[in-house]
Amino acid sequence: MPALAFALVGCVASPQAEVHPSTTAAASSQTAQALKLPTLQPGSTCPVSAEQDFASGPGNKLPGYGFGPGPAFLSGQTEWFSGVYALILVSPAYSGKVVVRGHQLDGTNGMPFRGQQGDGNITIAPGSAGQWRSWGSNLSGAPGCYGLQVDGDSFSEIIVFSVTGGTAPPA
Repeated sequence: MPALAFALVGCVASPQAEVHPSTTAAASSQTAQALKLPTLQPGSTCPVSAEQDFASGPGNKLPGYGFGPGPAFLSGQTEWFSGVYALILVSPAYSGKVVVRGHQLDGTNGMPFRGQQGDGNITIAPGSAGQWRSWGSNLSGAPGCYGLQVDGDSFSEIIVFSVTGGTAPPA
């Protein structure tokens, strides 16, 4: 599956996705919501979110699977290693703005995506109804258990995943 994600890198365009560092004066209702991520002791079992399969539509080059309850999903891989490409997919069932925040649950590392500083936010702008949206980046997190809180106008969900040490196996 890692080869699929690398093949998708050139196919995924996200002109409406922006990356913003955290601010204390959050202007949106999404960032005003309290961060509700659990804390785990180092070495604890990581409660990884369930994988969902879904149709991504004919001609759509996005993966047809993701982790989390939806309408937003972590996708692009089935095993996570530092440096691999990851996608945040937003279902066509939700067209509003999405804010993603997160950090390591069993350690002190912040948001596990390259280009993020500390607990930076990922903001995915509203989109057209009926179309998948995506945002992608390489993981930069050290090995451990990570949580993402994904907030929209009508939902708040938690996605938990484990980053394994070392390099990803060859495809």
